[in-house]
Amino acid sequence: PSAVQAQPPSAVQAQLPPSPPAAHAPTLEAVGEDSIRVTWAVPRGVAKPQAHAEISLRVEGSSRWLRVDAVSGKLDEPDALPLPLETTCCVVKSIDPQVTYVARVRLGNQSGWGPDSPSSKGLQLAALTPIAPAAPILEAVDSTSLRVHFTLPPVRPGTPASPSSPISAIAIFVQPDGGAWQLLDATSSTLTAGTGNAFLPAASRALAKGLSEGVTYKAKIRAKSVCGWGEFSPISEPLQLHFKPTAPAAPVLEEALDATSMRVHYTLPPVRPGTPAHKWLAIHVQPDGGA
Repeated sequence: PSAVQAQPPSAVQAQLPPSPPAAHAPTLEAVGEDSIRVTWAVPRGVAKPQAHAEISLRVEGSSRWLRVDAVSGKLDEPDALPLPLETTCCVVKSIDPQVTYVARVRLGNQSGWGPDSPSSKGLQLAALTPIAPAAPILEAVDSTSLRVHFTLPPVRPGTPASPSSPISAIAIFVQPDGGAWQLLDATSSTLTAGTGNAFLPAASRALAKGLSEGVTYKAKIRAKSVCGWGEFSPISEPLQLHFKPTAPAAPVLEEALDATSMRVHYTLPPVRPGTPAHKWLAIHVQPDGGA
């Protein structure tokens, strides 16, 4: 039988591609209250079907890198799996929103791992929650209802939009004089001490009904983004649902028009600030010695 000459080890190694070069620094983007998206670019010449990426995060100021698992998206799991290089981004879940993270990427193939990329810029999710809005303004509607007027706060740079606006919801809290703060439910327009629905950011006012006449109310609001709820606004100026008009001036009776008629002259009292215009006026006449 003819002899077969084995290839030297150097010839076998020559058939394998070189290990990948270092990738550019990845970028970080907030995508949830406890989630960050890591995105990177694949250098030229790297064959994607045979390559994979290892993503690691660390807390800014720490030297310990935590690997991201390709399946769960969580940090520091035992035997974390790398990602196939057809993917150039991954979402890291269940992170601490109060902590600033940086990321790095390492590419690998059948020849081994390449060098680590430079670190990304740091990202802290809590720093992207909305700032406090301006204090709302209260308007009396009737003896048991008021309207809350509000504006959206400025958006922090880098805040992601969800789905079309960086602000996703507005929560309104109302406090009766001497009572506890209660959430204004967007569905029922009533106050609730428990959970309720927030208002859409497109709204600029909200109706609160089922209140008590004569009680003074205050309100405050807060905005929500993809990264969570922001700070409360300053408290509004108080508003009392007091709809009893002030006493008008005494009427004037004109001399009799005929044997059975006379004319009553009157003026309307001033309208209390924040209350609707007068709707009607009652005139009572008393005969001498009668009711």
